Amino acid sequence: MKDVVISEDNLEEKYKLIDWGFEGDVYKYDKNLAIKIFPELISKKVRKNKFAKIALLSQLTDESFTFPLGIVYNNNNRKIGYLMKYINTPYKYKNFDDLRFYQLYDKLLEYVIKLSNALERAHQYGITIGDLRGENILIDENNNPIFIDTDNYAYQNYNYNLISYHSYYLCKTFRKSYSQVENDKYLLAILSMQLYTPGIVISNNQTDRFYREMIRLMDIPSESKEELRQIFSDAYDKPYIGPVLKRINPKTKLLSSDSISKLNCL
Repeated sequence: MKDVVISEDNLEEKYKLIDWGFEGDVYKYDKNLAIKIFPELISKKVRKNKFAKIALLSQLTDESFTFPLGIVYNNNNRKIGYLMKYINTPYKYKNFDDLRFYQLYDKLLEYVIKLSNALERAHQYGITIGDLRGENILIDENNNPIFIDTDNYAYQNYNYNLISYHSYYLCKTFRKSYSQVENDKYLLAILSMQLYTPGIVISNNQTDRFYREMIRLMDIPSESKEELRQIFSDAYDKPYIGPVLKRINPKTKLLSSDSISKLNCL
């Protein structure tokens, strides 16, 4: 791990603020690194567990994740945050949410497959993401999607620090208990399908009836319908969305305008 010491007195004057939230503020440290500084309100117990988890996560390396690289200390030798890779986002589409306005479906499929593969690797590491949202996936200068905010992940004996309602999307939709692995698959599938179904809203507010009708109306092979139905239903052992979309060929419009109108009336 690479540790750094900073002065909190002139933090915002010296470093550019690039992101913020309940879990802390993120600053650009230099051209290659960023730092996340945790708020003072975090309890001693939570802070201790957080840094213990960061120490474990820092042992992992993956090109699709900004895992911690070191600890940030203040001038009093107190741990106040962690160091990570800085993600340069030079394109118009900065994060995964922005891609809903992107119409090059070949490129969208590349993004989805890379993310799906990255999520599968995370699960193999024993990680679950929970708060899997488009704004937490950046598009870097090499046009690769990168997962950020990794310190909040569940890993080994450490749970999420901030338990988001996203962590229970699947349970809320189908009113059953599911593992966080299944929930992650479902969340990424929702984000991905939103790119290919403009005009309708896919979220935890939808019903099983809606998903059943959406898939029935899609102009795709029956095998692909079965795979999508496994994801968007109360089934367990859901497939990852990347290989499913790869077989569908999303260059073809999945839903007609008439089908979208019917779905919006449900």
